[in-house]
Amino acid sequence: VSTQSTGTLVSHLSMRSLKFRMSLTSQIFWVALFLSSFSLVQSYVVGDVVRCSQRSVAGQMRQNWHDLQAHFCPYFGYKRKVNVQLRDAIAEGEPYRVSFSFGEARHLIPWITVSDGNTTYLSHLEIIFHHKDGKIMKVKYHTECKSYISGNLVSD
Repeated sequence: VSTQSTGTLVSHLSMRSLKFRMSLTSQIFWVALFLSSFSLVQSYVVGDVVRCSQRSVAGQMRQNWHDLQAHFCPYFGYKRKVNVQLRDAIAEGEPYRVSFSFGEARHLIPWITVSDGNTTYLSHLEIIFHHKDGKIMKVKYHTECKSYISGNLVSD
């Protein structure tokens, strides 16, 4: 009889510790989920740097994503111009494209042609951030291209 009760007691303790572990595990899960929700929805205040990554394709060579330095990134709530340095030299006769990602890779601008490999080059890129309550909702862009022949601008 004592063996049975000890066995029952051990089983009961095992179930109790299992329930405690599951309870602790579920608590850790919910806390982790709660904390991660903050990083998924980042709020900006005016003047915050909006992190930006860039990658490029020169001819058939595709570069990996790399983060731009803060002074080349947009500042939330500010209208400003920046000159972004290209990582590669544009070889004459080869197409060159870039892509940008903003806000921890949540907003992607697809491939933009900087040079078509012939006579047309990107002269202006405007990126517009639509935001609400400190969150970037959408990113749009507008491009202007110009044609050059032998280094001379062809009239628009």
